[in-house]
Amino acid sequence: MLNFDIKQRLFRHVLYIGMALSLFTILINYLTKLPPEINIKWLILFVLSSLLLLLNRRFPSNRYIPFIALLITILLYMPYAFINSGGGKGDFIAFAFFALIIISYIMDGIYQKILFAALIVVFIVLHILDYVYPELIPVYDPVSRFYDRLIQVPVLIFTSYMIIRTFTDAYNETNNRLYYYASYDMLTGLLNRWGFSELLSKGLKSSYRDGYLLLIDIDNFKLINDRRGHKTGDEVLRRFGEILNGYFNDNKNLVCRWGGDEFVVLFFDGEERLDNLIGRVTGDFLDYINKIEPLVDISIGSAFLKDCLTVEDVLVMADQFMYKQKNAKRH
Repeated sequence: MLNFDIKQRLFRHVLYIGMALSLFTILINYLTKLPPEINIKWLILFVLSSLLLLLNRRFPSNRYIPFIALLITILLYMPYAFINSGGGKGDFIAFAFFALIIISYIMDGIYQKILFAALIVVFIVLHILDYVYPELIPVYDPVSRFYDRLIQVPVLIFTSYMIIRTFTDAYNETNNRLYYYASYDMLTGLLNRWGFSELLSKGLKSSYRDGYLLLIDIDNFKLINDRRGHKTGDEVLRRFGEILNGYFNDNKNLVCRWGGDEFVVLFFDGEERLDNLIGRVTGDFLDYINKIEPLVDISIGSAFLKDCLTVEDVLVMADQFMYKQKNAKRH
């Protein structure tokens, strides 16, 4: 769906650019006193772009409108523009590359292949026509041709750049969104397992590894879901994430929801401060959870990063310490 939205947005941008390009070129042609018939193709382009924009806004989910529009442009408009611009001596190749860029970004699958084939066929047929029947092609004086090319080619280059830039910006925006979805937990807003593991593995490869990893588990969390419902369970997880984030999340530390009722903290500071923060987190959470389900508690395991070489080493060590703490509570 995101990909379709990008293509639709790009198609509308192309139509806006087509309208602006037409008006700008007509104005410049008028000011430079070029022959009026040169502007016919620009008037057609303006009208065609305007109609397609109205259709696209009326039927925004219709996937055939861009395809039909590009097909009509290639089969009808481009041959007329080729002849109107002076045939092979004009700027048809520039327009062909412009069309190629649009097709590449807006269309895909069989529709893209059809349009590519149509563009190639039209290009070949028109150049054969220009060679065999040159009398069909109007001839403009060198001054008119010079100004026409001086205007059109830079405008086409700029327009092509704007189309590529629009697609690139939309692509980067979508990639950033997908990265966020892949790296963050939607319930708590914290890093998820994948995002945290990526950052932790990079941290283990760096020279600065003077830190701790905490593995935190909410004990008896199932009681909340069973007795209070999953909505309350989600609220508890969200609130615990807020507590951890409030104490640990700064420019150095990382907080993650590892999965289910397990959380992970990557802490870079001294052991004394760590013990102090763990006590405050535990106290805040117990004050909160005792009003909901008094049998719920938290267990915390830790591992010193310098003692570990891989992400798995860190997690295994922290996990072992956490379960020792759980067992001690049971006894």
